[in-house]
Amino acid sequence: MEDMKNMEMKEQTVQSMTLHLMENRKAYGYTTWGCMWEKGTVSKDASFNVYAKDSTNNKMVPSQSRITAYWPDGSVKWTAHTADSKNGETFEVIPVNEDVSSKKDMEPSLFVKEEEDAYIVDAGCVHATVPKNKNVILCDVTVDGRVQVTDADLVLQLEERSVKDGVLIQKTVPYTGEIESVSIEEQGPVRVTFCLRGTHVSHANDRRVLPFVIREIIYLNSPKIDFEHTFLFDGDEKKDFLKGLGVRFHRPMKGEMYNRHIRFGTDHGSFHEEMTELLSWRPRVAPEIYDAQTKGQMLYLDADNDQAAATAIEASKHMPIWSRYVLCQDSATHFSIKKKIVNPDCCYIEGLHGMRAPGSVNIADESGSFSLSSKDFWQKYPSGLEVTNLADDNASCTAWFYSPEAKSFDFRHYDTRSYQMTSYEGFPWFGASPEGIAVTSECTLSVCSSLTAKDELNTFANRVNKPP
Repeated sequence: MEDMKNMEMKEQTVQSMTLHLMENRKAYGYTTWGCMWEKGTVSKDASFNVYAKDSTNNKMVPSQSRITAYWPDGSVKWTAHTADSKNGETFEVIPVNEDVSSKKDMEPSLFVKEEEDAYIVDAGCVHATVPKNKNVILCDVTVDGRVQVTDADLVLQLEERSVKDGVLIQKTVPYTGEIESVSIEEQGPVRVTFCLRGTHVSHANDRRVLPFVIREIIYLNSPKIDFEHTFLFDGDEKKDFLKGLGVRFHRPMKGEMYNRHIRFGTDHGSFHEEMTELLSWRPRVAPEIYDAQTKGQMLYLDADNDQAAATAIEASKHMPIWSRYVLCQDSATHFSIKKKIVNPDCCYIEGLHGMRAPGSVNIADESGSFSLSSKDFWQKYPSGLEVTNLADDNASCTAWFYSPEAKSFDFRHYDTRSYQMTSYEGFPWFGASPEGIAVTSECTLSVCSSLTAKDELNTFANRVNKPP
């Protein structure tokens, strides 16, 4: 009887699903969406083709599909699909029998090689490594033969409190994310999803706390890598106060200080500075050189054959080198940017205040460009972006899902008793506890072997917050 039902489903004309962009969003890059199917119309053995539609014809595009739910009769209820939205603003998804699917004849697929200690990913324009047994979640991200990210790790800071002689003592203890397992959750022609699980560890006090789950999604011929970060609270609410939580990326820096740039996305354009600004009165730098630098152009100055270039190089030796920048969104209506030089004994200089930052940063030098954006940045305050060691050979950029610039998060309840007669608890015993709560945050990394355009950073942030 069941076989007859399956035959009937295969013989009948199956549904198709036509989709278009919502909210006037722009078609750009890979996106994943869901489709629903009427009961009994799509066989559990079906595969799916995706077509880009226009006024003249339909063109099959590289895609990846998976079934996410079934009807009680075994037919398909829900599916998820991934394709590059740049192929068109209207897509059609058509279920087909496995034997008539022609995806195998399409473009080359994303390639993953499993080795003893790591997964090696060849995604076309991007190559990357996902280690199995290290305290890093990603390493050796390469574009056009240039390493744009050496490695990435998880950072956690917990505040420990004690009282001595009536004085509150607050101590920040750093933790690192220790990977316990790595697996491939989904692998197909256009994307691969890695799932990493582990626990934050402090070697100072030999403690393990706050388990985490990280998902990393790498796409075929795409410069972006998506990260989904989830942590679960299993600590002591009376002792563990969350000071900072995030993902940190390390990037090699190449070239002269005056060719190292940083941009933050803001709610009124982008904040842009150079590590060494070529604006000097003695010696006087040529205006055209300073103008080119402020536009983000790489300066290849020849001191032997150009007096203006020689003057600019001499001036750069007497300018401060800004090496550390911090953006903090401390409320839903305020963010600030501050910076400081290499010397750790010196103070921060405030650079900008604003209302709502989109949560994006770009680092550029003579070897390429690195962009990072957090989704729902101002909505999930206090959040932050921190870039350090820009004057060194290896800089770091941290997406803070909970910024250490803010007050520590207190997991304790507002009282030690219940108010069942007058408030919402409704029970005579005290039952409020943070045990088991989880929070998921998302960020996207984009790497490029060349400089990004001036307005590209805010566009990138918009795509992260509202993908097609």
